[in-house]
Amino acid sequence: MAIKQVEMIQANTATGNVKPLRFRIAGRSINIDRIITSAEEKSAGFVWLVYEAESIVDDRLHRYKLKFDTRACKWYFIGGPS
Repeated sequence: MAIKQVEMIQANTATGNVKPLRFRIAGRSINIDRIITSAEEKSAGFVWLVYEAESIVDDRLHRYKLKFDTRACKWYFIGGPS
C-alpha cells in the first residue's frame, strides 16, 4: 500500500475535533463519502488521528485510511483510489 501526503479540506469544531471532508491526490479531488472509524494513535510522542473512510470514484466504492499528523498538521493517504 502506498502512503502519500495529500492536500485536505477539513472541518474543525469548537471542541477541537477534526473531520476530513475532501482531499486531492494524483490531480483529482476526492470527496469523502463516509467515515467508518476514527481513532487516535500514539507513537514515540507523536499523536496521529486515523480515519478509515469510503469514497465512490468512477462508480466504484473505494475504502482507504487517512492519517493526520497533529504535530506537523499534515495529512497522509494509505491505499484506495489514486
